[in-house]
Amino acid sequence: MAGLPRHAPHGSWSNPQPTTAPTVPDVPTVQVTLPTSAYGQTLPAVWGKCRLPAAYIWVPPILTVTSSHIEFWDTITTTTAKMSCRLRFARPLVPNSTWTMRKLYANGKLIYDVSVGYRQKGLKFTAYDGRSTQPRDPTMVREEGVNDVSAHRGYLDIVIVDFDIIGLGAPPVFEAEWIQDGATTHDYETFTVFAAGFVSRMAADWDNGILYGFTQSPRALRQFSIGATTEYYSADNSIIANYFTGFRYIQSLDRLVYLAAFTGVGDAHGVLLDPLSGAILAQSGAAAASGIILGACLSGTVLVGFSDAEQIFAFYVTASTIERSYQSITSFGGYSSIQCVVPGEIRGSELDFWFCADGDLLKLTLTSLGTFKSSTVVATFTDDLRYAVYDDGDLTAPVAPLTRFTVASASRIFSGSLTSCISMPAVCRTSPTCKQASPGRSRAVRQPTRTFSMASRTSF
Repeated sequence: MAGLPRHAPHGSWSNPQPTTAPTVPDVPTVQVTLPTSAYGQTLPAVWGKCRLPAAYIWVPPILTVTSSHIEFWDTITTTTAKMSCRLRFARPLVPNSTWTMRKLYANGKLIYDVSVGYRQKGLKFTAYDGRSTQPRDPTMVREEGVNDVSAHRGYLDIVIVDFDIIGLGAPPVFEAEWIQDGATTHDYETFTVFAAGFVSRMAADWDNGILYGFTQSPRALRQFSIGATTEYYSADNSIIANYFTGFRYIQSLDRLVYLAAFTGVGDAHGVLLDPLSGAILAQSGAAAASGIILGACLSGTVLVGFSDAEQIFAFYVTASTIERSYQSITSFGGYSSIQCVVPGEIRGSELDFWFCADGDLLKLTLTSLGTFKSSTVVATFTDDLRYAVYDDGDLTAPVAPLTRFTVASASRIFSGSLTSCISMPAVCRTSPTCKQASPGRSRAVRQPTRTFSMASRTSF
């Protein structure tokens, strides 16, 4: 064994060699990347009550401070990372409306709830509802200077001050629940009328400032001046019927139409009226549909509606006739619940009507004579739809999230959270007496709502 080394060779178990540990960079205590802030991010317009995610609008430098002190024989080290920020949630649909932030969440955890008086320790914020008198935020002014800070009017914002994010590791995702305060008073327009009586149906001629009303007891057609808030005349409207729906004014023909039924089930016929005399000019030979009529709307000279048998129908109207031009089978398209119909685009000899059917947004296209041409499912949602709004070429469906489509390409152009929203001209199953304007008159609906009431007078 001569000549062999007396010590273990290099790298053996009996004589391990030291190795150098890899250098790992220290992980920052707080990440400063903002989670919900992007240029061009969609900002919803809201009304009512909604829970919304926030977008970071302004964040000054986040300062991390580490301090130590001795308690008895222990050294206590404390690290804080205080963040101030402005968060933007939405734009109020109604300008200068009053809003309250009821709840605030950080990464899904509730940190503020005004309904139970809860506020996380150390939470400081100011909520802004975007009114035209809103001032600059003092925290932003102190940081940036008064000349470099705007009042940020027209948005639902909050400014949070010195929020400690050390336990979160990064700026959190904020969400808030906002509630629009209901008006304590309403504006009323009191109309001077010939006689008392409940006006159960109304149809407006907006261009001429005339409001047509239908009174069931006594049976009469009444005309009011919207500008003068007074009744012009009242004419008897004798017809053997007990149930009425779909009362509409056709401006191009200067005619009034409605659907009248005696029993209300499967016997609703179209009726054409002279708006000046109240005379019945024509009645349809065929009934609208099986079952009870739940809603109807007008586009051009075509009246379209649906019944509780999920049956769709259409009437074509001229100056002297009204006849049923289309009737689908019951349970149209296999649907179990049609909820709403709203008029859509008019293109030459074609008319679009939009239906909320189960979870589908359905477009029904008819010819200008009221005959069927096609039906298309534009979108399908998890929850059943209740109503939709068509305005200026776009269609809005108030589902979660609120979704808006551009009708020309049937593509989604808007999405945002919304649990309550404004009721625009649409005829809904859940509210069969919804007032209906013509497609080009959607903007006539404004908030706050004005309510028309009738005051009796003995002479004119």
